[in-house]
Amino acid sequence: MTEQTEHSTLQRKAGTGRAPSDGAGMTAAKAFRLAVSKAAEVELGLAVRAQTIKEEHVTQAQILDMLDGEALMLMLEGPHDARGVAVLDIQAVSALIEVQTLGNVLATEAVARRPTRIDSAMCEALVDRVLKEFEGHLADTSAADWAMGFRFFKQTPSLRLLGLALVDVPYRLFHLPLDLADGAKHGMLQIVMPAQGMRQPDSAGDDSGWTQAMKHVVGDSHVGITGVLHRLQKTVSEVQAMAVGDLLNVPQSAITSVTMEGSDGCVVGHARLGQQNGFRALRVSGADTGLAMMIDQSMNLPEPGLPAPESSALDVPNTPPDMEMAMPAAMDALPEIGDATDAPALPAVDMEGVEPAPMGDLPDLPMMPMDAAPMEEVDDLEMAPMAAMPMDTEIA
Repeated sequence: MTEQTEHSTLQRKAGTGRAPSDGAGMTAAKAFRLAVSKAAEVELGLAVRAQTIKEEHVTQAQILDMLDGEALMLMLEGPHDARGVAVLDIQAVSALIEVQTLGNVLATEAVARRPTRIDSAMCEALVDRVLKEFEGHLADTSAADWAMGFRFFKQTPSLRLLGLALVDVPYRLFHLPLDLADGAKHGMLQIVMPAQGMRQPDSAGDDSGWTQAMKHVVGDSHVGITGVLHRLQKTVSEVQAMAVGDLLNVPQSAITSVTMEGSDGCVVGHARLGQQNGFRALRVSGADTGLAMMIDQSMNLPEPGLPAPESSALDVPNTPPDMEMAMPAAMDALPEIGDATDAPALPAVDMEGVEPAPMGDLPDLPMMPMDAAPMEEVDDLEMAPMAAMPMDTEIA
């Protein structure tokens, strides 16, 4: 054997020319195998071996197709709001419950059932210890970018809620077949983590546009609010007896006490009915609100000569022609709503040093019967007569 041959043999034995390993040969699969055995021994005194571990790179949609919705799904929380999930099938869950309650694992197959909160509470410590041991083995490798900092967060009861919690990024899915208590039971542990982790934004205002996109979507969302002028209760026979031209009595106070209701029927505010630029409008009542809220285009009144809108939140479907002719007259009776700044400001009055005038003794006033009380005409919108207006009715 020549000197060159001997040198080549020594180089091969020393590993010269071999591809550089990641963390002295430590891989994610090997780290999980060591972590599961160590965690089960320390936390439960249970012998667990993770057999042929498989790693897959998957998308969010693929995760929902590959996981068992009947298994115990434990949401994981990582750094920078990263989310993952640990899934234990019923065989693994039963083994962990049995060793903690009976002291040993029964050598029988567990009956299929839905996981409960008690199952989640009794498996939480083991999952956390597995993740802690796992990141400890990969701390000095390039895998530390995505493997560090994950812990149990909460149980998720369904794949639908899991899909809402996981953002649409690439993930790593680890399949860990488990041999529990020397073959007494065989279960499956699946762990999902973001493939590249969730990196912290470079600056406070730079979050890859996610926040701005969310603001844009939420800001452009529409919320339906219905203005309820008045509600009437009529029997079915009374409604069936209604004919074209019949009028519905609405109290004059309804103009200033319009309630605004959401889609669920809850009252979200109050308003005053008026008009602006020929359209019906509501001025929202409140100390901090002086804006006139225009109702959706479907509630707008038509200009003279234009066809009436197909539907209106305050119009009865198939409004009779006679009642349609009454709408312009009703609009004329409504006040014009302008900007909140149109209201004149009250002058300030200095009351310092002003003493109230003595009232003295006043004689008792005689009581007047109500039917003899004089009625005066009041020049106010609330007391002014209203023209007939079509509106919704509530049938009781």
